[in-house]
Amino acid sequence: MFIRQKQNGRYYLCQSVRVHGKVRQKVLAYLGQQSTVEDAYANGTAKQRKKLAQFRDAQDVSNEQVEKLAEREYRRQMQKLPWTEIKVLLPHIDRM
Repeated sequence: MFIRQKQNGRYYLCQSVRVHGKVRQKVLAYLGQQSTVEDAYANGTAKQRKKLAQFRDAQDVSNEQVEKLAEREYRRQMQKLPWTEIKVLLPHIDRM
């Protein structure tokens, strides 16, 4: 797969395929003015996101899940800390 830019400045996600012995470019998805699949996914409508989701790297999707889990775990740990330890970590915050 590769990203192709046409003369009008629009980007397309393409794949090379053989048709009757000749190489042709098959357009898999329209990306609009975004030059990457991730940018098009982030700025797209729900319908576009559904189509582009299959072309996102599995690694990117799993990284988002890992980040969410890490943030959740961090918040849980911060809730368990006593105020004195939090004040040491964040000295500029006064107790409200």
